Amino acid sequence: MSETAVNSGGLSKLREGRQRRAGQVPPPRHPAAAPATPQDPVSAETTAPAAASPVMSRAAAGAERAAVRDIATPPDRADTEVAAGEGAAQTVGRRPLPDLTIDWSDPVMHVVRATRLSVAGSVFDAFKAAAEQPGQPPQTSLIMAAVSSHLARLPELVLARRPDEHTDFSSFYRRPTVASRNRTDPQVALYIRPNGGEDQALNRIVSWVNAIITDGHPGRREASRSEIVAAALAAEYVPKR
Repeated sequence: MSETAVNSGGLSKLREGRQRRAGQVPPPRHPAAAPATPQDPVSAETTAPAAASPVMSRAAAGAERAAVRDIATPPDRADTEVAAGEGAAQTVGRRPLPDLTIDWSDPVMHVVRATRLSVAGSVFDAFKAAAEQPGQPPQTSLIMAAVSSHLARLPELVLARRPDEHTDFSSFYRRPTVASRNRTDPQVALYIRPNGGEDQALNRIVSWVNAIITDGHPGRREASRSEIVAAALAAEYVPKR
């Protein structure tokens, strides 16, 4: 055995002796690489992603189920009707009204013109009952006041009184779901005496209503002056039948 090997062996024994006396465990001569565990601080490339917190997992799952439920469940009918009503009110509020400016300096605007209208019997009865009350102005003034009061909603009021606008389209032919009012509520004559200015205003209102109700509905029937006045009177003086 060479002297170098002997010296190396002796030095190793001396180091081991000092470590035993100091209470330390001698390190292995050829330490093996420690197996990688989740607790070892290994590099980001080799570290497995940490498991999600159970609390966060439950919260995420609950949010996902709520989102799916909101998408799959249609809104209640009451909510839909309220939303539709609010949308219609916003449309009426944004819609420009007809220009009813009258040149009252023109003498022709003061000439009275007798006009015959046709309204449903129930509307006529309710209006006459109110018009015959003591202290009421002439019925022409009451009619013009009703038209003015419900001017913004006249297109909707006209369509609401048409049975053919409430149609069942579940079959291959059009089937009205509301019985015609002409059978149960016959038309009666209603006479008014508007002056030239009021007559001109009524003509502009008729044109304005028809422009709205036929927009996007080229086959829809245009409204007459009688139909528009009847819709205004029915809204102002609610018929009993």
